[in-house]
Amino acid sequence: SGASSDSASPGAEEVLVQGSYEYCHYGQQGCGDHGWGCAYRSCQTVVSWLKLGGAGCQHVESVPTIPAMQAALVAAGDKPASFQGGRAWVGSVEVALLLDALFGVSSRILTLRA
Repeated sequence: SGASSDSASPGAEEVLVQGSYEYCHYGQQGCGDHGWGCAYRSCQTVVSWLKLGGAGCQHVESVPTIPAMQAALVAAGDKPASFQGGRAWVGSVEVALLLDALFGVSSRILTLRA
């Protein structure tokens, strides 16, 4: 659960992830993604947490590869076909789209003041 911090904004809450997850990092799966794969690897780490039962999830069977995530972004209409197989950087908006498109997990990106 959450704990307040002296440096946090009023009403803010720190929350720790509970449960197991796999730390996904550059170079896994034989992919040379150093310098552009950060958000893909963050997405994979979140998906691994879901796969291992995070948030009570029971329908995630595997963590998608970067090519599978690129294909999902193309299929969702977010990226052109030429995006597939490239080294284009993605961010948190695409991670949210992937979680929804691949696993039905909706999310919201919040802008917070420091």
